[in-house]
Amino acid sequence: MIAVRSASLACLFIVLAFAAAGRAQDTGEKRPGPGPVSWLEKISLSGILNAEGRWQRYGGVPGEDSKATSDLYVRQFSLGIEARLLQGTSATVVLNSEWIGDDLNQGDGKVAIDEIHFDMESWMRVMVGRQTQPFGQFAGDLVTDPMTQDAYETKEVGATLGIKGPWAGDLSLTIYKGMEQMDQLFQSGLFDTAKIRRQSPAPRNVDSFIGSAQMAPWANHLTVFGAWLSEPGNGTRNTSADAGFTFIPPRLSGLAVDLEYVHALSRELYAGQERRYREGVLSASASYAFVIKERQVLGHRNYAGRRSSRSAHPFVASARYESFDDDGLAAVAGSWSMKNRASIGSRYAFRNDGRVLAFVQAELRRSCLRGSGAAHNQNSEAYIRVGMDF
Repeated sequence: MIAVRSASLACLFIVLAFAAAGRAQDTGEKRPGPGPVSWLEKISLSGILNAEGRWQRYGGVPGEDSKATSDLYVRQFSLGIEARLLQGTSATVVLNSEWIGDDLNQGDGKVAIDEIHFDMESWMRVMVGRQTQPFGQFAGDLVTDPMTQDAYETKEVGATLGIKGPWAGDLSLTIYKGMEQMDQLFQSGLFDTAKIRRQSPAPRNVDSFIGSAQMAPWANHLTVFGAWLSEPGNGTRNTSADAGFTFIPPRLSGLAVDLEYVHALSRELYAGQERRYREGVLSASASYAFVIKERQVLGHRNYAGRRSSRSAHPFVASARYESFDDDGLAAVAGSWSMKNRASIGSRYAFRNDGRVLAFVQAELRRSCLRGSGAAHNQNSEAYIRVGMDF
């Protein structure tokens, strides 16, 4: 995230502008003309506020205390500003602060720009700016993010050109600068980065690429997707492939089955290693929505998609299984890596009037590790979240 010192002033300015416009309308005050009013009416302000409680019991994880720990923190505060001044175009800014009061994830309470992008859509799509780029779907209705998102979310400034096709098809090409996906992989917590390190040069050019495709050959029931990503690395490019599907059975519209697999096609040589290791992550989940409403934005990658998913499925139960294949890296390096995770959970919205969504959410998760004498190491976790979309 890009820290901004003036974020709070920008938020205050926007809120005051909305308040002034509303006051002028309510009191019948004269306004200069219709121009500013119509401009303000095309700007929407929204937000997310989530507070969480966490309990963990480590089962001998290397370098961790085996005693149980618990914590309370503000998981996320986001303020979204969207302007639709022209038909088919939008500009979005999302200010965000995470992990406030959580020492484990080192939340510092700073407000940052999480998303800032311009979008134009017709038969062709153009997106320019910072957001999670189109690699991975990251479907999920649980408190914690899927392992695929932990390892491969690529949030960077980029430019995307896409075209729409038959069967709700979408084909796109994205360019950006840097090694964001590899940085994300090394920050994922899926393996021991104290013993496994990189020696990558600083990027100098816009030479990272993502090719992405999606279509729904069985409308309203089956969606398939795939993506390919390439970034510069130490001596060779780092490339990854993503593929998966979402299936909703006929006559059982509340059930959704999601499968996603990401695999490294090529990797740079890590420091001190004699060969390259190509890791892979599998995430499989099933969820049942007891209440289904119309969904305005598809996908889970970005701010608008996550809000839309919660609004469309206010009461849902979910289960997820994930595994991480380190290609033997932990054994060779004498370290540890994640082996698999299993989670179950549910979300219930006690208010959803179309403007405000207030919900409570819970998850139980069990993780198993491998390597460095940790073949039976396990970590049990429980999460509870109280949140509001407004």
